[in-house]
Amino acid sequence: MNSIKIVFPALFAALILVSVGIVATIALVSQTRDARETAHSMLDLIGGTIDDNIYNNLTSAYNLTRIYAKQIRDHKTPIKGDVLAPDFVHYMIDSVRTQSLMSRGLNLSVSSPKGQNLTLDRRRTATPVVKLSDIQKGGQLSWYAFDTYGKSHEALEIEDIHFDPRQQESYQRALILKDTVSSKIHRSPLAPDAFVISISEPVFDLHSNLEAMVSTDVDLRTIGIYLRGLRLPEGTVVFVYNSEGNLLATTLRQSDEATGEKDFRVLPLLIHNRDSLMISTAEEILHEYGTFEIHEKKIFKVSSDGQSHYVYTAPLKNNFDLNWKLAVIIPEAGLIRNLLEGIHLTAWITLGLIFTAITFGLGLAGWVIRPIITLGTAAAALEKNQLMDPPLPVKELEKDTHRQNEFGQVARIFLRMVEEIRTRHRLLEMQLEQLRVDISHEETHEELKKITNSDFFIELKERAGDMRARRISEIKQQASNTDKDLESLSEVIRTTIERETSALSDELSHDVIKPSDTCEDFHG
Repeated sequence: MNSIKIVFPALFAALILVSVGIVATIALVSQTRDARETAHSMLDLIGGTIDDNIYNNLTSAYNLTRIYAKQIRDHKTPIKGDVLAPDFVHYMIDSVRTQSLMSRGLNLSVSSPKGQNLTLDRRRTATPVVKLSDIQKGGQLSWYAFDTYGKSHEALEIEDIHFDPRQQESYQRALILKDTVSSKIHRSPLAPDAFVISISEPVFDLHSNLEAMVSTDVDLRTIGIYLRGLRLPEGTVVFVYNSEGNLLATTLRQSDEATGEKDFRVLPLLIHNRDSLMISTAEEILHEYGTFEIHEKKIFKVSSDGQSHYVYTAPLKNNFDLNWKLAVIIPEAGLIRNLLEGIHLTAWITLGLIFTAITFGLGLAGWVIRPIITLGTAAAALEKNQLMDPPLPVKELEKDTHRQNEFGQVARIFLRMVEEIRTRHRLLEMQLEQLRVDISHEETHEELKKITNSDFFIELKERAGDMRARRISEIKQQASNTDKDLESLSEVIRTTIERETSALSDELSHDVIKPSDTCEDFHG
């Protein structure tokens, strides 16, 4: 019986715990899956938005090149074979002022087959400048402000760099392919502190002779500026890299020492970067794919400094075969903070429900097994012939009779059985008492018979008879004496009465009684 008090509630609580645990696990797995799917969707959205903006930036350079190449091809510009002609320079300055595609991160160059070059640059200074050079005159680069060109013959700056545009990779490839091409990343000869890519398109005359080469340079620093201007979750790191594992741009403001590359002429490598997140991401990419050359979107998780991060990496869209890749690293807590808080809240609620369910289950189990324990206690009491309350739990049985179920029916039957046992027990006790009385009477009769038949009792009886006879004789003698005394007393009384009566009669007969005397005697 002790086992059912422990085993049944324990099994009941375990069943509830397992049931609630299964439901909670399913809910937790479902929420975790939803959180993971939400994280992937958010990463797709963020990565896709960044990809689109970088693509639009590169496409702007491509479109800018195509527009001005078409204008020269259609003879809508006063080039006349001399890109340094003042009319053509003024035309280009005025055109660029209103050109929406000419952003701060681009410059536009027009080169001639003779080695002349005109560059309109808005990258390095707040004031747009035009840079002119002629390799036939030494290739010096002369700077003029848009507003002062032609008004002042003095250049803002002169760089002695012997620049020959015909030696540029994109110039040579475009001339060979006779189509729009893009160069590899290189140091710009017009801005030695910047890495750029050049997009070039040749313009041929009707005789297929080169008339001009239109080029646009995209400064990689402007991509980093764009990335740092994004509003992203706290702790997010975004960077652009190529198939060789070179870091091209990032949201982090890093010094040369932080990039791990001291030679400013060389692009830094991801695996040499000092940022732990970049290193972890680069190592994971190499471990998973064996190379930085990935051809499809990938989402995975990395750990850094004890925190888990989601990583989105995918090839950047472009029309120039650049093989650039985008990586977005977002802390798991920052990406799905609300979902994680919801999961944590659900976990606490689940624990509370488990505790409540176990408490309720233990109470319900006790309520269920209490009639069984009561019946067991009653059966044990009956077995020991204990019919009083306690130890017989009559009150508990009476409570159980109010149950409208099988337990109540069993309790009512048990109470009737107890009452029948009690009745039979009382009847048995009465019969036993009568039996004891009968047995005692017979024993007493036998004892009396033995006593009356004994010599002592016969002698005692004779002595009692003699004593009674003498006592009667004495009483009779006393009565006789008493009668004589009464007769003498009666005689004396009779004599006295007669004498007094005679005297009174004589007095009444011979004396005359006066009225006044009579009254006085009456009052007296």
